[in-house]
Amino acid sequence: MAIDIDSPEQHAAMIEKLDLPFPMLSDPDRSLAIEPYGLSNPDDARRLAITATLLIDPAGEEVERLVSRDYADRPPEEQVLETLRGLGLDAVDQPVPKVGRAEPGPYAMRLADLTTYFRG
Repeated sequence: MAIDIDSPEQHAAMIEKLDLPFPMLSDPDRSLAIEPYGLSNPDDARRLAITATLLIDPAGEEVERLVSRDYADRPPEEQVLETLRGLGLDAVDQPVPKVGRAEPGPYAMRLADLTTYFRG
């Protein structure tokens, strides 16, 4: 599941475009998940959330917090899987995601706006 400040309509467009296999929840006033989990970014004038992966157990307890530099910086898959295996939960089946459309949708960022994410 992903949570951010975007509208449900923006999330629906992203889910459709990328055929995401998980829900995206909207927290525009930051009161439902962003603030309660301490993910507000005081250094961002737009009040965007800190990019992080939180692993929550079935009892609702946070078992791991992996903070990233930006949306493209994700923790290694094996690190997340190792933590999840340690919870001893039963595996679930899920269909393989389909590849989404290649063309930009109505909410796509312009290429010039992505330069801050280019590293190297």
